[in-house]
Amino acid sequence: MLTIQDQLQETATQLFSKEFGQLSKNEMYITVATLTQNLAAKEIENTSVLTKKQDAKQLYYFSMEFLMGRLLINNLQNMNIFDEIDEVLKPYGVSIKDIEFEEGDAGLGNGGLGRLAACFMDSIASLNYPGHGITLRYRHGFFKQTFVDNKQVELPDLWLNNRNVWENKISDDATTVSFYGNLHKAEDGSYSLTDTVDVLAMPYDMPIVGASHTANRLRMYDVLPLENQKNFDTYEKDIMDIVSCLYPDDSTTKGKELRLKQQYLFVSAGLQNILKEHLATHQTLDNLADHVVMQINDTHPTLLIPELMCVLVDQHGYNFKDAFALTSKCIAYTNHTILAEALETWDAKMLQKLLPRVYQMIEDINDMFLESLKPYNYTKEQVEKMAIIAKKKVHMANLAIVGSFSVNGVAALHTKILVEKEMKIWADHYPTKFNNKTNGITQRRWFHYANPDLSSLVKSHSDDRLMEKPIEWFKAFEQQLDNEEVLQQLMDIKATNKTKLSSYIQKHEGISINQNAILDIQIKRLHAYKRQLLNVFHIIYLYQRLLNDETFKENFHPQTFIFGAKAAPSYVLAKNTIQLIRTMADIINADERVADKLQVIMVTNYNVSYAEKLIPAADISEQISTAGFEASGTGNMKFMMNGALTLGTMDGANVEIHELVGDDNIEIFGLLKDDVFAIHASDYKVKDDIKDDETITFILDYIKELKDFQPILDYFEKENDYYLVVKDFKAYVKAQEHLNALYKDQQAWTKKALINIARSGYFSSDRTIEDYVNDIWKLEKLVD
Repeated sequence: MLTIQDQLQETATQLFSKEFGQLSKNEMYITVATLTQNLAAKEIENTSVLTKKQDAKQLYYFSMEFLMGRLLINNLQNMNIFDEIDEVLKPYGVSIKDIEFEEGDAGLGNGGLGRLAACFMDSIASLNYPGHGITLRYRHGFFKQTFVDNKQVELPDLWLNNRNVWENKISDDATTVSFYGNLHKAEDGSYSLTDTVDVLAMPYDMPIVGASHTANRLRMYDVLPLENQKNFDTYEKDIMDIVSCLYPDDSTTKGKELRLKQQYLFVSAGLQNILKEHLATHQTLDNLADHVVMQINDTHPTLLIPELMCVLVDQHGYNFKDAFALTSKCIAYTNHTILAEALETWDAKMLQKLLPRVYQMIEDINDMFLESLKPYNYTKEQVEKMAIIAKKKVHMANLAIVGSFSVNGVAALHTKILVEKEMKIWADHYPTKFNNKTNGITQRRWFHYANPDLSSLVKSHSDDRLMEKPIEWFKAFEQQLDNEEVLQQLMDIKATNKTKLSSYIQKHEGISINQNAILDIQIKRLHAYKRQLLNVFHIIYLYQRLLNDETFKENFHPQTFIFGAKAAPSYVLAKNTIQLIRTMADIINADERVADKLQVIMVTNYNVSYAEKLIPAADISEQISTAGFEASGTGNMKFMMNGALTLGTMDGANVEIHELVGDDNIEIFGLLKDDVFAIHASDYKVKDDIKDDETITFILDYIKELKDFQPILDYFEKENDYYLVVKDFKAYVKAQEHLNALYKDQQAWTKKALINIARSGYFSSDRTIEDYVNDIWKLEKLVD
């Protein structure tokens, strides 16, 4: 058997016809990654063999996003060959760390939805469950962010221009997906389509390597043209647009239709491959629910429900009743949205035109469901609220609830709001369907990989036998709470991480951060409800106070505010908020009067790889969404696990962090969800609060004088500050002042950090996955 060194040389020869030592860094990365991919392919094959041998039930996780980040080190560590390959590289004067940045982030996601899916995939494989992801192979990702005159500019994310070593094209599983067409009914009641526009869905598989010997697949569908299609040039361009980018602009009818095509493509292709694989080992679909469970991550993949119905009725001879019974046993739905009015809908005529048979099936499901409501004496308004098709719209969440056997929220508060308010009528109608599954993060990437020094410290004071039980493993570290040597080590690790981050930011942003400052970090999608505006309002207040209050300035510990966020290209308020943050950064960072006290940085093109540098260095984790609007959040969990203190509202998973660490180890401020709901139900006028608040008035006047920020001013004047920045401002300032003072007692601060680390094991996605397995998926571990 060849040694790893021999295999590397053999791979280098095959790829580049060179000696390994003659390779460039990029070629070395490609060589190491290719070898790793080849080894992972063997583990995928072994996992497939085991799955068939055990006749194991398999999970298929449908999600529009999988935000994977770089995979080289993650895969090497999970395969337990990191040290061996790193040792082989030493004679060549390089390490794995030297070549890892030759890999770019895969452009398969944007925000929390995709990062959650990636964490889930890691945990599913690491826990030895057979479970696969299904998505699209976006050619341009979301977008690459840059700034011109402090304004966000979107550039194509050409991630596939650099060779994606991790993917394998699976031509044997290519399948046809059809759009448009004319509908015809056969004598047996089944339907068929003619004159369709057909595309070839070509699957590419990436390995999901667990920290065990289980390796699953992330299947990504690309699109290729088929012959004999009319107006071929136009047809080819139109179909290639389907996978051009994640979340195309939907401000036009064409853009909306494109998004719908995306959703149907990966649902239809994915389902065809699932059924093909099932029928290869089982001669019937009657037992499909015993061997397959499909999870739809948010409403984007909801067309899976009518598509499976169509396949069962039209291709396999099932009657409608039996087809629905089988479909609803196979599919489960995760809700990520709190407000009912924000749930996804599609124009009924557009859906009917694009997918005539699927739309007809949705009509049939709707008719069946409405008929089933008659014995319950619901009012006309209630029936309309529950209808799948109403007011010329198809309501995807309603379809997901009716057609699935489980509906879960993603944090205790989120689920409570769904059950008691936003989806109360549904929860009352289907009381056994609704359940909570609090989100989690993979500690393998966000702790052991992102923060190796802290990982080593915790390992030295925990029992290795508990590694597979993250709650207990982390909790053991709390025994060191009064160990002064350990507390000093924690302080040293945080300082080292700040130094690393400082070098990274200097390289990428051209600015040096004050390493003695409190690092206050808010990194998340830019949205009004996440309230980056509240943060920047406080920064303006702080800047002016430091200039005008000498006593305050003397007592103020230096603080550096770091933002990372992308705004959707058509989201005017979000883009204007980014512009304001960067404008304030320019003003403050150039003012020598506050240079040793205050600093503001907005990083460029924030992504997973940037987060892996920012999170281990953070002192304060900004989780300041308006109470009742954040479903869960996972950034809060990553910061907690790495020893940052949460500054947050009682929203999303902050509520559960608070329950775990107690009042003294988290900084909670602001309105509660019931306060927010009460204000929204009242005749509240923000202009009255502004008029009575000199500080807010000053801040708004200051912004007005900066020019170019009318969208922000309009948000307060025309949208009545819907997310209640003004209402929470004073409480936020007070919380910030408390943390700034507290930081001066480094030992007390570090004890709080240690408690957060020690109690963060609950938020391991391993725990989340076990909850899904026990309550929803009913999978069994693969046993070698």
